[in-house]
This record gives sequence, structure tokens and C-alpha cells, in this order.
Amino acid sequence: MVKKLLSREENVQLTFSVLQYNSMRSGKVKSELEKRLREKTELLIYYLPLSNGYLSLEEASEFFIEQKKNALSLLRAYTISKLNYHEFLTQVLRKRCITFRIRKKTEESEIARLHYEEGRILIEETIAKEHYPIYEFSSRARIDTSGMSIKDLAEFMVKNRQEIKGEVLDEAESYLQKKLRKESIRRYFITLLLYIPHVENDYFCLKLACIFELERSVFDRLFELKEIQKDHDKEKRNRQKEIANRHFRVLLRLESAYNITGSESEKKRILEAIEKVRRAMERRQMEIRRTNSGLSQREIAACLGISRSLVCLNIQKAKDILEEAKKMNLKCCAPGH
Repeated sequence: MVKKLLSREENVQLTFSVLQYNSMRSGKVKSELEKRLREKTELLIYYLPLSNGYLSLEEASEFFIEQKKNALSLLRAYTISKLNYHEFLTQVLRKRCITFRIRKKTEESEIARLHYEEGRILIEETIAKEHYPIYEFSSRARIDTSGMSIKDLAEFMVKNRQEIKGEVLDEAESYLQKKLRKESIRRYFITLLLYIPHVENDYFCLKLACIFELERSVFDRLFELKEIQKDHDKEKRNRQKEIANRHFRVLLRLESAYNITGSESEKKRILEAIEKVRRAMERRQMEIRRTNSGLSQREIAACLGISRSLVCLNIQKAKDILEEAKKMNLKCCAPGH
């Protein structure tokens, strides 16, 4: 059932004003009327999809930011018909909401696919084979990682290696294994493993264990801790959504205040506040959308007790080494090799 946001009298007055605007010639009176009607239309662009259940609160905020620029074209498109302006906007926005949701779902699927491909290309494809690695660790007590934090586990992975027997590595994998015997490079790759999307599987973990020369259980624990950290991040995302929604409510109140004030100095002050709140809201929404990857650089820095710039540097250095390993594999596969 379509809900009405305006009373009958308000609908009649709004429809009359829109028709009056579209019949007027250019001039100061039309400009002032256009400004008021445009602001009213922008409010309806947000509230109509939300009140009628076309979009969720988060989707409505994003839809509003996207469609706000079309307020004037919607205003000018209205003509005399059986529908008043409120009903006209409801029908137009319903169709646009359907298109918006389909497009967002497609984009989210594509982003998830790209995240997966990035992670797969960076690591999984570099060490991929058609069979599981067959190897044995030298005899020693099983490593107990159950009580370790991400920082403790990372430090353990940097400082320790085990002798492995029976491993089968190609040239690129052997290159990575030799590189990873240096502590600094182990740090690079541990940072990258925390950063990439969730591409972990049995084969992937076994190959990592072989190349790092550590037990498989170490990597199981690392990825388990990574998932726990992401669960904590869900709470953070919920808080970010609440803050973004509060920002939007403040934005609407500021716009209403702007419409009723007559003081030019006050209007200027309100406009500055509107812009500030809008930027803050958009930043929150960008943070919310960044959720399908691994841990963020800021989260990794907090977990490992290092600076964010060092996290960024470690990731880039690990990527550079992987690129070298990939080139080695390509040379091996080239004709004549």
C-alpha cells in the first residue's frame, strides 16, 4: 500500500505550485519558486522510497545522493494528468528504485568477483598446482597457537620455520620459499594475507604451509583470527550505519531550517553546515561499502601494532615479489623452456 507523506491540502497546493512553475516564463519569481519546489522534490526523493518500502534506510540514503541531481528534471517533467505531483513522483521513483536495486545487486556481485580475482591472482594462482602438495614436517612437538593473538601469531610466523621433507615445488614456488626465509619478507606476506579477500581453502593453506615452512595449523589459526576480527567489524559497520542515518536526519533538518529562514547570513551559515554534514555522511557510506575485502589497512595496523603507512608498504612489497614469481612461471611456460 502506497503511503502519502502530505495531506490532501498540501498535495493540492504542491501540485498547483508545480503547474504554475511550469507555465511561467523565466524571471526572478520563477527562480524563487523553482528553488522552493526543488527542495521539496529532493525531500520527497528520499522519503517516498523509504515510506513506501521500496528501499531500506541505507539504500534510501544512497538513492537520494544519486537521484538528488534529477530533482529539477522531475519537476519540469510534470504536466496536468489524473495524478497529482506526489503520485507522479511515487510512480517514477518506484521504477527508478527497482532499477537501482537491480544495478546495486549486479555491482555488488561484480565487486565480490573482482575482490576474489585479485586475491586469487596475487597468491593462489602464483602457487597453484593440480594436486595437493605432499610433504612431511620434521619431528617436533605440535605447535599450539590456540592462545595467540594475531600479533603474537604473526611474530611466531616471522621467527620460526620447520624443515620439510618431500615437498614438490615449481620454480616460482621455490623462489617464494627462498624469499620467505628472510624475516622482513615474511612480515610483508603476513600483512598481505590479512589484507586480501577470503580465498582460503584446504589446498591454499597447504601450499602456504609448504612455502612458509610452517605447519598447516598455523594458517588455519591465522585465518580463524582474521574471521573473528571481521565479526567485530560487523558491529563497527552497524555503528557506521547508525551514524550515517543520524547525519541524514540532521541534513534534512538543516535543509528545512534553510527553507524557513529569511536571513541571508543565517542561510549562508546553514549552507556551510549542510555541506559539512553531507561530506561526513558520504564518508560513512564509503566505509560501509568497503566490507567484502579482508581486514582494512587500519585494522591490520591495530592488530599488528604497526603504523598504517607501514602496512601499505608491506602489502606493496609483497605484491612486487609475487609479480616477480609470476614472471618466472610465465618464462617456464614459454616455448623453448
